[in-house]
Amino acid sequence: MSQTAPKPPKTNSAKSTKSTDSTPAPESITHKLTRLDQAVEWFHSDEFSLDQAIAKYQSAAALAHEIEHDLTELKNQVAVIADLTKS
Repeated sequence: MSQTAPKPPKTNSAKSTKSTDSTPAPESITHKLTRLDQAVEWFHSDEFSLDQAIAKYQSAAALAHEIEHDLTELKNQVAVIADLTKS
């Protein structure tokens, strides 16, 4: 009995890892833009703290870079589709 009890947790752990790995969908550009807007709003809010400003700025800049990358990829996909429809 004690041998069968450890086996299910191992199997469940493996299943949990697999479902976790496949479950997360990429964050949408719209959601990223919303997060960026919230970050910018923080700089204008009463919660602003000079001690936190550098970290918040770096985080917002990294998010802006991700958005720019996502938009470039989307633009390239649209260009490919446009080229296919011309043929």
